[in-house]
Amino acid sequence: MKIRCFKHRGPLNRIERVCLRSFAVHHGEVELLTYFPIDDLPEGIRAVDANEILPMSSDLYRRNSQAGIKAMFRWKTLLEHGGCFISTDVLCIRPFDFDQPVVFGRKSDIDWCPWGMQVLIAPPSHPLSRFMLNRCLQPHFPVAGEKLRHRIKKAFRRRFTRNLKPIRSWMVGDEGGFQVAVRTLEMESVAQPIPVFYPIHEARWRSPYDETFRGDWQMLSSTRAVCLNSFEAERNRFDYDAPFAAGSLMDHYERQYLAEYARLAA
Repeated sequence: MKIRCFKHRGPLNRIERVCLRSFAVHHGEVELLTYFPIDDLPEGIRAVDANEILPMSSDLYRRNSQAGIKAMFRWKTLLEHGGCFISTDVLCIRPFDFDQPVVFGRKSDIDWCPWGMQVLIAPPSHPLSRFMLNRCLQPHFPVAGEKLRHRIKKAFRRRFTRNLKPIRSWMVGDEGGFQVAVRTLEMESVAQPIPVFYPIHEARWRSPYDETFRGDWQMLSSTRAVCLNSFEAERNRFDYDAPFAAGSLMDHYERQYLAEYARLAA
């Protein structure tokens, strides 16, 4: 199974290096789609020209926002090529041994956004990928339940502009839109249980970097990967360049997957 991910431009931060290398260890070569050269890629990571999926010279690229481009990459790649698409902040713990064609994970039982899309597996031309790509291509069409002011903004952009920048990118090709797709296509039963990809709730986003998991690095037996929630880390100004706490989850896997890098960083 081919593993793909996207990063608009480099360099890779410390967490991304460990995460990408973890997939290369368990699954072989990982393709990193990018528009600009990225130096010092970890072993097993191959940079692929993102223009092969969405050319920078295209009208779609020029009319979109960076958030919209990132979402479009995920769904366009899955629709055309299938396989596995991951976010660059997902740490692989064990090989993916799923026996179903479509894979994504449940991440919460209490939030209004229960399904995560940081790990996605789908065959080419699947209705889920097509549904989401169409939302990216038509971001200004109204969605049930949205506020009047958002509907007015969308109506203005539909009629008077050619701009594809979403009013709220999160509700189009990102997780908000993904919730709509799962419900519309009645795919709730497909989701993997919470521990498979989301054993760490986003409210505990610091725990992989402190001593919470000292000696418990394998997590639960059903865990295949850990989504690290770089959004919360960035929002809280987490220092990616600082060494991980000794004995932390990330310290363990950095030493396991990137021994040379960990030694130099120390």
